[in-house]
Amino acid sequence: MKSKNNFDDNLDSISSSRTQLDNNPCGICRANGMPICKGHGTGSSGESSEINDDKTSQTVSATSDKSSLQSIFTSLKKSQLWVSDYEEMIFNYLNPDSLILITANTGSGLINISGIPIKSESQEKAQNELLNAIEQELNQFLEESEHEVSVKIQRTGNRLEIKISDKTCYDAFIQRLMDKNLLITRSAHLLHDVPHTQKIHSAIKRSMSSLEELQDKNHLPGIAVAIISNQGKVTTQSVGVTNSTVFEAASLSKPVFAYIVLKLAQDGKINLDTPLYKYGHFGPPEIRIHQNYNKLTARMILSHQAALPNESSLPEFIPEVNVGEKFNYSGVAYQFLGEVVQNITKQSLETLAQKAFAKIGMTNSSFMPPTGCSLIKLPDNALKPIPESMNALLQGTLDRHGQLSIIYHQDRLFIAEKADDGQIQIIEKAPSQIEENSLIAIKERFADIPNNPFWLSKPISVEARELPLITAIVGHPPKYAATITIGHNPDNSVDLKKKFYIAHPGASLYTTAEDYGKFLRECTTDEFIRTEMFGVKILGEKGNKTCTPIVPSLAGKDTKAKDNLVSPDILMQMAWGVGIGLQRNPNGGFIAFHWGDNGSGRNLAAINLTTKTAVVCLTNSANGPVVFRAIAEPVVGDLTAVSQWLSLREGLPMAQGIRTNLTQEMRLYLHEQKQVSTTTVSSNENKCW
Repeated sequence: MKSKNNFDDNLDSISSSRTQLDNNPCGICRANGMPICKGHGTGSSGESSEINDDKTSQTVSATSDKSSLQSIFTSLKKSQLWVSDYEEMIFNYLNPDSLILITANTGSGLINISGIPIKSESQEKAQNELLNAIEQELNQFLEESEHEVSVKIQRTGNRLEIKISDKTCYDAFIQRLMDKNLLITRSAHLLHDVPHTQKIHSAIKRSMSSLEELQDKNHLPGIAVAIISNQGKVTTQSVGVTNSTVFEAASLSKPVFAYIVLKLAQDGKINLDTPLYKYGHFGPPEIRIHQNYNKLTARMILSHQAALPNESSLPEFIPEVNVGEKFNYSGVAYQFLGEVVQNITKQSLETLAQKAFAKIGMTNSSFMPPTGCSLIKLPDNALKPIPESMNALLQGTLDRHGQLSIIYHQDRLFIAEKADDGQIQIIEKAPSQIEENSLIAIKERFADIPNNPFWLSKPISVEARELPLITAIVGHPPKYAATITIGHNPDNSVDLKKKFYIAHPGASLYTTAEDYGKFLRECTTDEFIRTEMFGVKILGEKGNKTCTPIVPSLAGKDTKAKDNLVSPDILMQMAWGVGIGLQRNPNGGFIAFHWGDNGSGRNLAAINLTTKTAVVCLTNSANGPVVFRAIAEPVVGDLTAVSQWLSLREGLPMAQGIRTNLTQEMRLYLHEQKQVSTTTVSSNENKCW
């Protein structure tokens, strides 16, 4: 099933302009999203020699009088096609029809140009034509200079980076590109005006228009996407599922749990830097006797500096490094913090989450599978379940997990349902009423649940993949079950493995793309969250903002990444905040990100902290990462570092070919590690968190 999106009508006009753009013979202008070539001063590609409408361009060289140059800052600031960062130093080009992403850092003298994921040979040709023209213009600019200009240039595929250290020379070169229509600042050149509030629609259109094609090409069963504009609008689209389909978020749970903890800290209920042992002795028994135990804080855990492994079953469970020395991505640590938080608040994780979700407007999210049914296993010495004796337990259970519960007691099955008047009804289901295979399957399912005394009996929410069995037992499907995706393995077979049956703060979130989009929007607008999660802080009287992550760099800290041959350069670009990863961009800004991976369902969320645009992509396939960059980069920018880090460290296929097509930098690194013959690296087994 393919669900049509809820785009505004203005996106239709953007779509209708594509034909006019395709008819433009000038690839340079097509790449810039211009329907008519205005000329580029040298006659390259364009038939017209007109420059900047009715002006004749003068050749601007590195020796031009600075006072004669138009202010680059003013040109970009006034343009409807460019959006600036907090300090109004970094500008991003957001043209609805362009095939490129451009970032100009007027403070550091950097310009980055990268082509968006292309769908045709002609579009790729247009991207390269523009990049070639800018390179040629730079060479001519340098030749005309009367003195030496310090310039660094790097071209990789459809990505070009130029750095000019001298401010005057940088301004002169950017002005030259503008005068020759290689960089566009005037919306009059375009098919239609693009008001500031609509700029994000360009990214939405580019990312969404090929969603069905991405699904078909990569054989993915389902994709759901939400994009958040810089004005806070959440736009969704999906293929193979509906916009209301619930996905297993996997480790996308971690930023949500971090948000919950941060809001508790804001309310004074927990101190992020107080050693957790002061709140009570929790966590795995093995760690409580270790010297690190008394040093663990909430901030350390949420930023993965707790020196704990990802799984409690690993032999290296006892940490060998001190807290804060290394980056150890850890689900165990999150579970430990979850115990502390629930003890402090005297509330379950689900209760805390639902309070946060209500504030954000996340109406279809839960840390328990929202299948509308739960399982309860009673000890043999308990009394036969009747409404009077079970009322307290079932009332809360049926409220949280739906209107249906299956109770197992002394090898007998009971069905508890809430009637329309709110009264609980319990009936026994005789074995003769159940098909033999279904009866065997449900008893095997209950055998997996521990034999607890009555007062410890807890409802276990069923998984989406168990709903057919529940229907066979009860005789009808749960009335309030959400539509939940079922994961698919790399060969596209259905994943029938059991997942989470209890709430886990770092892994068990169930959500929709729209709900998670609302969460990302909350993270960009809540100033306390921005400060604590990302490290965004206001400096000085002018109110300038800077981003200082709690873990400024993973270089020297992320041993697993190093062992899996993530290059030092990539690790220098990777940082970590409270509950979320951060990629440091060449322009000085950051992209916040996190991924989710339960093996047969993989997801990605990202926020550009400069533009406040964000995206989440949910898939129910192990192959989902192959589409992440095509969907996310038009919205948040280049994700090369994130892609390589996740591909090599976590085994997510975001950068296919990276293990066999190694760059020169990677080969040098391999040589240093005395592994120069290694051309492939086996990926680690994917974990649920």
